[in-house]
Amino acid sequence: MIKDEIYFCLKKKIKTKSDTIQFSEVCDIYFEDEIRIREIENISFPLNLGINKIDSLTIVKKIKEINKAVSLINIGETECIVLKEKEQKGKMKSVILLMLAVVVLFFGGAITIVNFHADVNMPQVHENVYRLFGGAGKPSVWLGVFYSLGLFIGFVSILSVFSKSNKTPGLLDIELFMHKDEVLTYKKEEEEREEV
Repeated sequence: MIKDEIYFCLKKKIKTKSDTIQFSEVCDIYFEDEIRIREIENISFPLNLGINKIDSLTIVKKIKEINKAVSLINIGETECIVLKEKEQKGKMKSVILLMLAVVVLFFGGAITIVNFHADVNMPQVHENVYRLFGGAGKPSVWLGVFYSLGLFIGFVSILSVFSKSNKTPGLLDIELFMHKDEVLTYKKEEEEREEV
C-alpha cells in the first residue's frame, strides 16, 4: 500500500441533535499516518434540521482542502444520511404527553376488545367451552380470568414486548423500522424535488 492512500467507508444513516457532525462520526477511515489522521477526523460538517446528505464527493473535497497529495479510496456507501432531530427541551411536557397517549391507547384497546367480545357473544363461547369439558350450568368466573390472562400472554408474545434480550426483532420493531425508513425516503425525495 502507498503511504498516502486513505481508505474511507461512509456509514448509511446517523441520528444526531447537534448542529455539526464530526468526520469520524460520518465514516470509518484508515490511514497509516496517525498525526494527519487526527486532522482529518476533526473535520466537521454543518447540519440543517431534518435530513442532511453527506456524499463521498463532499468527503473528498474536505480532505483535499487539508492535504492535496493523498489518494482517496471509497470502499463503502456513496452517501450518508444524517437526520438532525430537534433538541427535547420540555422533559415534563414529553412525559405528560406520553402518559396521555398510554391512557388513550389503553382505554381504546380495552373498548375495542370489549366490543369484539360483545359481537361474538363471548359469554356463550365460554359456556360452550365449559360444557365441552364436562361442566354443567354457568361457567365459573375463573374461566374468564384464565381467558384474560391467555389474551394478555398472546399479545405480549406476538409483539415481543418483554423479550428485548433476543436479537430477532418483533412485529412491532419491524413495523416501526419500516415506517421510519419510509419517512426518511419521503423527506429525502421531497428535498431533492425542491432542489430541482
